[in-house]
Amino acid sequence: MAGNNTQGLPAVAPSSTGGITAIPSATGKVSLDTYSTAGAAPQTVGPTAFQLASCALTGIYNSGTLSSNTATLNTRSGVILTGSISTAVGSTYAFTIVNSLATTGTPFQLNLAAVSDTTPGAFLNSATIATSGTISATIGNAGTAALNGTFLVPFHVG
Repeated sequence: MAGNNTQGLPAVAPSSTGGITAIPSATGKVSLDTYSTAGAAPQTVGPTAFQLASCALTGIYNSGTLSSNTATLNTRSGVILTGSISTAVGSTYAFTIVNSLATTGTPFQLNLAAVSDTTPGAFLNSATIATSGTISATIGNAGTAALNGTFLVPFHVG
């Protein structure tokens, strides 16, 4: 049902294939399933196309690269580039994002996208803010071979 949180857009039905389900509209707004566990699934929000593009551009502009498994980026949104990862099947790769805006209890989101890795099976295994100023996360490998490249980790805090 459409409402205030959806900017009048229809609710998104659960995706049968997983991932983000989007319903474009003639108003320039898009319904997105956030996959939030806070209520009945799916949770639908209605960002405008401009808001989506702004988030993407923020991530492009605010970027950092992991060095010794740590990157510092004190921005609300951004993208971290990993070094080449060769995590074995069934193992995890741990990394840290140092961010002064990330405090205990603050909502945050991370995602994972392969850049040069060609092995299927990488997934964001865990992510927490156990200590204010530090996002600790792990990338898991559920594939059939070791990971073999770099990844982007887009994030948003707050």
